[in-house]
Amino acid sequence: MTCLRSLLPLLCAWPVGFALAATNTTVDPMAESTTLETVIVTAHRLPTRTPVLPVLTRELDGVPTVGTQALRDLPSFAISQSGSMGSLTQVRVRGAEANHLLVLIDGIEVMDPTTDAGFNFANLNLAGIGKLEYLPGAQSAIWGNHALAGVLQLSTVPAARARRVNLEAGSFDSQQVSLQLADATDDHYYNFSLSDFSTDGTNIARQGRERDGYDNHAWFLSGGLNRETWSLRGLTRRTRTQSDFDPTPFPDYLPVDGDRQNRHDETLALVGLDLRGTATPWQERLTLSLFETGNSTTTDGLRTAATDGRRWKISSVTGMPLSPHQHVELLLEHQQESFDQRGEASQFGDPNQRQKIRTSSAGLEYVLRPGAHWRLSASGRYDRNSDFENSQSLRLAASHQWRNDTLLWVALGTGIKQPSFVERFGFTPDSFIGNPGLEAERNRHMSLGATHQRGAWVHDLTLFRDRLEDEINGFSFDPVRGGFTAVNEDGTSRRQGVEWA
Repeated sequence: MTCLRSLLPLLCAWPVGFALAATNTTVDPMAESTTLETVIVTAHRLPTRTPVLPVLTRELDGVPTVGTQALRDLPSFAISQSGSMGSLTQVRVRGAEANHLLVLIDGIEVMDPTTDAGFNFANLNLAGIGKLEYLPGAQSAIWGNHALAGVLQLSTVPAARARRVNLEAGSFDSQQVSLQLADATDDHYYNFSLSDFSTDGTNIARQGRERDGYDNHAWFLSGGLNRETWSLRGLTRRTRTQSDFDPTPFPDYLPVDGDRQNRHDETLALVGLDLRGTATPWQERLTLSLFETGNSTTTDGLRTAATDGRRWKISSVTGMPLSPHQHVELLLEHQQESFDQRGEASQFGDPNQRQKIRTSSAGLEYVLRPGAHWRLSASGRYDRNSDFENSQSLRLAASHQWRNDTLLWVALGTGIKQPSFVERFGFTPDSFIGNPGLEAERNRHMSLGATHQRGAWVHDLTLFRDRLEDEINGFSFDPVRGGFTAVNEDGTSRRQGVEWA
């Protein structure tokens, strides 16, 4: 950790509380204006000036770009890091599992299909990212798989013109160089960002002096054109990381100095076309995206295991007004995920395998504004999977602007998390056996809250309750087959709590 990175949280500390994503930079489909801006609002699949549920938003200019420092004071965000910088870093929201939070970049899922289908926050690089949006609770009716405990979305769309070069250096031979060239006008935007970070790291082994270093290299280019009846947008992003780690041998399972490395490589590409009417404010958002990820492990310079994953997705979201006070959004989506694992066969089995899973989805959201101070929505989604049981998700939400300084809201919903490739197909036949009969984890969620603003102070109070069913235990011993496997647990996991900011 560099000296400068240690000072940044103090120099750029976040104020307590958070703001609603009800800004004048996005367009309500019920409003008279038909101009579609590029800012994404996570509460719905189409941008809106007044989302039914409050969304926590933050501008990310000036925050530490590598690591999770900018996320550590988000409500009910529990961040765990398994070792030195670059080691596995997970987030648990409101006590949920690490792969129950959906992470998006410009609306595209970046969950890693080659692991537990979660997101490793050790690889997070916020260089050039303009805004963060966070919506807790079960949101699968809007976003589908993984949105069991909430959605975290990052936006590459710049807010203004930027010409920025950052040079940083500090202890542990830590260095970072970043560059950003960006601009945003009424008819176009572009954002180019390049970041290179490296550190010699620290030593967590009880004996020896070998440091475990970490490198993080990332770049992206996003852009868009905006015309009266259409908008075109695109993004290509590449992240490469390398982290050293120490083995934990039998029988103590404590870290000892050793030459071990994990390499991670991910690529994201998307192209989107937005259409809108002139006589009526209908909207159509078409998106084609590709997400590829690769992970490999080396021991003493020799590669011992590797996995590759790929996710193709095409989606269509159509917004149609039914009257000045109500509209519907129709979602059609299809994705294909592939999983390729390579490694040396041993006495524990042969890990080499290739698998594919396909999912087709349809969803509908109805939004009603019965009065100037009320917003209501009802959402439903159906997912048809090639290898798992089909699933359904629902969400009901309502908000009321009481007086001019208080927002009251309530949400009921269900969330799903499909089994991962490893849980479904296994790791090796003898050491971990796949379970083709696994069902999706399901969460029943309820929350209600109030946001009150007086002067410069914003108070937010939220009460929530979650009921998780069919929880997947990924380390269950099967005495009949003599190995470990994944099973759906009986019973219900109950969580409830109160948040105040």
